Amino acid sequence: MLFLFQYKQQSPDKRIMFWFMIMASALYFGHYCYFSREESILPITDTIYSLANLSVYPLYYTYIKNITSNKLNIRHILLYLLPAMLVAVGNAIAYALEPEDTRSKFIHDYLYHETISFSSGNFWLPMLHSMARIIFPIQVIICLYFGTKKIKAFNNQLKDIYSDTEARDLSIINILITLMLVTSIGSIALSLLSKSYFSDNQTILVFPSIAFSTLLFLIGHDAYHRQFTAADIQREIPEIQLAAIEDNDTDAPTSKEESSAMPEQNHSMANVPHDLADKLLVLLRDEKLYLIPDLKITDIAQRLQTNRNYTYYAITVELKTTFADLVNSMRIEYAQQILTTNPHINMYELMTQSGYSSESTFFRNFKKITGKTPKMWIEESNL
Repeated sequence: MLFLFQYKQQSPDKRIMFWFMIMASALYFGHYCYFSREESILPITDTIYSLANLSVYPLYYTYIKNITSNKLNIRHILLYLLPAMLVAVGNAIAYALEPEDTRSKFIHDYLYHETISFSSGNFWLPMLHSMARIIFPIQVIICLYFGTKKIKAFNNQLKDIYSDTEARDLSIINILITLMLVTSIGSIALSLLSKSYFSDNQTILVFPSIAFSTLLFLIGHDAYHRQFTAADIQREIPEIQLAAIEDNDTDAPTSKEESSAMPEQNHSMANVPHDLADKLLVLLRDEKLYLIPDLKITDIAQRLQTNRNYTYYAITVELKTTFADLVNSMRIEYAQQILTTNPHINMYELMTQSGYSSESTFFRNFKKITGKTPKMWIEESNL
């Protein structure tokens, strides 16, 4: 009961990750039963394995979709999981209807030796297993492709809202997706050898098992410690329309301006003051608002006494940059001014005086904008 209570208290993305981990654990259980030759329960474990194997990537994609758009659509989740459910149900029915002797023959001949005779009428089980092998790589490609697009759109939107995005963006998930792709290619390659090959060479399984286990740990660790998602953007800026790239949306954003979706659709920009961009730059420089840690575009819009959409338009269209890049360029310019007058300043003091609260963010932006580290810049400037 306590477990169920805690589960209900979790955010939707944590619930999705919970089921992702359940399915990943089911994969391990299925492998264990197969390689332990637990043939008496193999019809059950093989069915569970088929469900888990075709559910892992759709569930992870659902997790990405939820943290980037805050839209948990049960209909979409069921659609993503439909292939897994159909194959699993088909397996369960086929095993149940199969006579015991032909069922045992299928397990012995097909699952362990990759040979099958259709003379006994045993047709559905090998067909369903073959379908699963075809569906899996298709799922990998679709989930990782659209997942990457959603992450890119989300990260772009963050740069249009916040001056500091490092603790908020999904760069780590991009890395995890790359690792998942590498792991998946390995899995697909190994599947071509078939399980039967490894049933007699189980030592080889140590390496893919370690790789897969490490990846699962990293995914779970990131999900458990993730502090910022699309829900937090909407909590801080309730009226914002989050960027959305739907799988079946033919009008999905194709450019940065569209994907950011900061000006609401059909919102007219005809009334944007012609000098708003100039006023914005003057405000930032004269009052040094760029030195405020975690400055947001809504803070600037309030000081300009205008709305967020007009401010966004002035930055992205007239100044042709993002809010984060604009603020960080001013911060690094200010840091260079400090170094010019005080080249021996402590780096931590330089960081805080320049409006940063994170050393990694400061050094990353300094090198991105100047092409050098602060130390290299001082040396090359002969200060």
